[in-house]
Amino acid sequence: MTQTFKPYMVSFYSNAVYLNGSRRLSDLAPVYQQPVIQFAAETYTESMIDNSLMQGWITQEEYDATMAKRTNV
Repeated sequence: MTQTFKPYMVSFYSNAVYLNGSRRLSDLAPVYQQPVIQFAAETYTESMIDNSLMQGWITQEEYDATMAKRTNV
C-alpha cells in the first residue's frame, strides 16, 4: 500500500526521531525518510543532532546523512 505524503507530518516525525527518540527513522514510511532528514538538517543545531546520535535515536549512517545536508554550518 502506498502512503500519501502529508507535508505537515515531516515536522512531527522529525521531532519524534531527533528530539525525543519516540520513533526511528527506519520505521517511517520511505516517502518520509529523506524529507525528515532534510528538515532536521535545516532546522536543528549540530548539538541537537549530535545528541540524537549519542542517545541512540539515530544511527551513525543517519547522522552522516543529516550532517551532509546541513547548509547552515
